[in-house]
Amino acid sequence: MIKIQDIDTQDILKKAIDYAGAKSDYCDIRAITASSETSFKTTKEESNSSAETFGIGIRVLKDGAYAYTSCQNAEFKDMKAAIDKASRIAVLMGKTTSDKVSQKSYKAITDTKKTKVKTDPFEIPAEQKHSLLKDIIRYASRKEIAFASARISASNVCKQFVNTEGSFIMTETTKTVLALSTVAKRGARQTMNYDVYAKAAGFETFDKLNLDQFANNIAKKAISFLDAVKPPHGKMDVIMSPQVAGTLVHEVFGHATEADWIANGRSLLKDKLNQRIGTDIMTIYDDGSMNGGWGTIYYDDEGIPAGETVLLDKGILVQYMHSRQTAEKLGMELTGNARVQDYTHRMIPRMTNTCLAPGTHTIEEMIGMVKKGILVDKYTTALEDPAGGSFELKTLGGNIIENGELKEPIERTTLSSSSFIDTFMNISAISKHMNTMSTGSCGKGHEDWVSVGNPAPSVLAGNIIVGGN
Repeated sequence: MIKIQDIDTQDILKKAIDYAGAKSDYCDIRAITASSETSFKTTKEESNSSAETFGIGIRVLKDGAYAYTSCQNAEFKDMKAAIDKASRIAVLMGKTTSDKVSQKSYKAITDTKKTKVKTDPFEIPAEQKHSLLKDIIRYASRKEIAFASARISASNVCKQFVNTEGSFIMTETTKTVLALSTVAKRGARQTMNYDVYAKAAGFETFDKLNLDQFANNIAKKAISFLDAVKPPHGKMDVIMSPQVAGTLVHEVFGHATEADWIANGRSLLKDKLNQRIGTDIMTIYDDGSMNGGWGTIYYDDEGIPAGETVLLDKGILVQYMHSRQTAEKLGMELTGNARVQDYTHRMIPRMTNTCLAPGTHTIEEMIGMVKKGILVDKYTTALEDPAGGSFELKTLGGNIIENGELKEPIERTTLSSSSFIDTFMNISAISKHMNTMSTGSCGKGHEDWVSVGNPAPSVLAGNIIVGGN
């Protein structure tokens, strides 16, 4: 595995940023090294894969316009040529745009942040990983499990950031993932279930995990779905598990508060600042500094410290998520949410760990509050329209609720609404328990993928449209 400290880039980056200072009004440069490994096993085969990339992304502000370039070599001549190219492009763009970019200066930062790792997952032999995966497959095996697949993945991303304000920041994040999927079969009927156990940590992630229990729970749930009935249809109360509730908050609210969509008029929330859009038991915040969070970044890709930003305060919309450009354009404070997919991509506001704060109810109390409705367990896919506010969540598994009691399991279900604000205004209970192990990779459109977390408790919402999947 390549690590950024193995590449002598610090001096060359400082030399390049000094050169850029004379060619631009502002410039930032980020050198990014990304490494990944995956060990994969099914009931029939096994495999290993790995990937490593290194590149340097350069952004120049000149004459009121930004321009981006990149290079794959840590050579001053290549970086100098890229800076010159970006400066020329910015000047040309500045001549043709009426929407000139302006940018405040911020205090220079020098810092290093790293994920705490006890056991480097890249140092664990493939044979040891496959032995663990073999045990998991064995634990999941039973009469009606027709197929199982499991994987262990590790990733390491190192970034060095410099800008013409004098900042030099190095961050390194390591993540380790175990995923298991099982398919149950009875005659012509097939169902599936999955789960993921992952942390922003090393191989010690699995030290306290009961592999037998983990695999058994997934397999048993898949088998239970073989007896599932079709979900009821129509508007009703829905209890969403932490995973489903976290996905809802991320998809319908999180994207709608990313300030580039606010500035471009593509969000339903563009004119709703300081207005009520949810019940007073709802508080949502984004926290890029969360200890062990899947979306934790320490500093954003503009060198701004990540931290906790309250977006929805007891149902009142109070803030958006910003880059330098959107904060300046909208006259608001920075939030440390500017992110890039990699060294070749643009800088835009993105979520980090977007959290729904826990409430005061137990899940049993919430079930007891429902006369007729459903409980849903996991999501499979989600569609959202930040401009119009509609959404559709497809879920995997759950139960019918009648008169405050859980009844038979249900098949795949679709939850939808024409307005997430209507949904937020019909949230009547939030559980005390919050799932902090939330993992995800989120794109904006078909690109700009970044790691995100969606920690959330369970939620009871009314007036949800329930249908089959």
